Amino acid sequence: MSAVQEAPAAVRSRGTSARRDRFLARRLGLITFALAISGSTTLLFNVVLARKLSPTEFGDIARTFALALTVGQLTMTGVAPAVARIVAQAEDDAGRFARARAGIWTLALFTFVVSLLFFPLALAGLAPTDPLQLALGWGVAFVYAFYFGLKMLLFVLDRAREYALFEGASDVIFFVVLGASAVLAPRYGLASFSVAYGIFVVGVIAYIVRRAKTRERIVLGRAFAKHAFLTAVSTYGSVARFPLVVSIAGLVGTRHDAAEMAVIFSLVMPLYLLPRAAGFMTFANVARRAEGAAEDVCRTVRAVSLVGAFGIFVGVLFAHPLIQLVLGARYLEAATALMIVAVCLTPAMASVPIANAGSADGRVADKAAISAFGLAVAAVGAYLLTPSHHAVGAALAVGGSMVITGGLSLVRAHFHYRLRFADIAGATVLFLCSAAAVVVQPGLALSIVVLGLSLCAIFSYARKTLALPLSVNRPEFLIAPVAGLVILCLRTSRSCSSWPSRCCSSFRASGRVTWPRSCSPTSRSRRSCSPTCPVRSSFPCATARSS
Repeated sequence: MSAVQEAPAAVRSRGTSARRDRFLARRLGLITFALAISGSTTLLFNVVLARKLSPTEFGDIARTFALALTVGQLTMTGVAPAVARIVAQAEDDAGRFARARAGIWTLALFTFVVSLLFFPLALAGLAPTDPLQLALGWGVAFVYAFYFGLKMLLFVLDRAREYALFEGASDVIFFVVLGASAVLAPRYGLASFSVAYGIFVVGVIAYIVRRAKTRERIVLGRAFAKHAFLTAVSTYGSVARFPLVVSIAGLVGTRHDAAEMAVIFSLVMPLYLLPRAAGFMTFANVARRAEGAAEDVCRTVRAVSLVGAFGIFVGVLFAHPLIQLVLGARYLEAATALMIVAVCLTPAMASVPIANAGSADGRVADKAAISAFGLAVAAVGAYLLTPSHHAVGAALAVGGSMVITGGLSLVRAHFHYRLRFADIAGATVLFLCSAAAVVVQPGLALSIVVLGLSLCAIFSYARKTLALPLSVNRPEFLIAPVAGLVILCLRTSRSCSSWPSRCCSSFRASGRVTWPRSCSPTSRSRRSCSPTCPVRSSFPCATARSS
């Protein structure tokens, strides 16, 4: 082929790639917007009830909600993706709708049976045994899991627009019911989920049944059971550790600890919106065995890791003002735990599309082992650290779990999908910047300066790139985050010695400190008699003693 012929071919190739990226970005934006509305329900639920109720009252509701999610996710992470995978492998659109119609009742049966586990676990001490909370918690465990399974069916049916419409309508109903319950009876707030997502379930079932011209049976053989089990183990460890840690914090700690962890997880969950949206698209693409699926996985990881790490960096810089604005001053002592969890989210977010791709193509055995190990780390760590370090101990446990499982998943993607370090280089630098910000805890002025430098770098990167950032990797955008990291490190030597005192001031104000046995109430004013901060021993620079 001559050079004259090769040039138009190269131009067409670049044009096709750019059009594909624009289509991907539009779909990703639509799904992310719908998931953002969905994610705002949990965030608003926790914020409204945390402000309306006392920390101990909200702690009981948070424990009930956490256990309901822990039980519901047994179906959400196992049977739901297994059924969706079978539906996606049909030859045409009509065949997928026929399988989806049969899959609805499979989901309903498994979801109902699994949801009954809520009652013995609650009676074992993981949730309040009040009859009202038991009924509301079981309703959430059943309806929320069924809603998630139907959502996955809509994605593999390639009905993103219809999902957005159903999601928007049900979320509006949720906001109305939550507002009414907050005014009239805050203890009934959990009913908002059952009512709103129950309407979603009814609407989606009617839509699929109406569109399905025939009904094809789904064979539940050994292959289905094996894939469902491995998928449940591989995904459950990633999504269930948050509610499980809340339940453990309330069991071995205090209701106040459970309330703090619940609001922390509700604040960081919006950061999962983009990874979840990208993960659903990756699952559908790989399950349909689309051409270039491995390349799409790497492209998605590159975009998700960069955008997610930058969002985490911003959240860590402004953690204190964020908690003050959203939750009020009584939850300010949870700022350090919030920053720890947020920083450790970086590798976990990058691994979400990898997990979805593995679930779609059947590579779930190694991911199951990684997730099971991570869940064990989170559960055992929370059980051991929460009694002595309260919310910070629980945050360290779940954070360590996310770093371990996320890192191992990225290594796994290198072998299965040819993921390179260059694909996550930007996220790695932002991860280090966020970790430095946790230790230094810069003031508002320095946070704004560092954020401005990083924004300038990101915009410069996007402006110099002709195609979308989803398919191009350039290193020059790393300069400003590195500069911010240097600024934070230079400030460390001055701030490190005073940081423990500032960190622990809220604990002393709330009375949540441990006094040595030799200190009597009359001698606690002496300089030599200092309280022990619950977070002091968790960081290397926390050697200075507060007076």
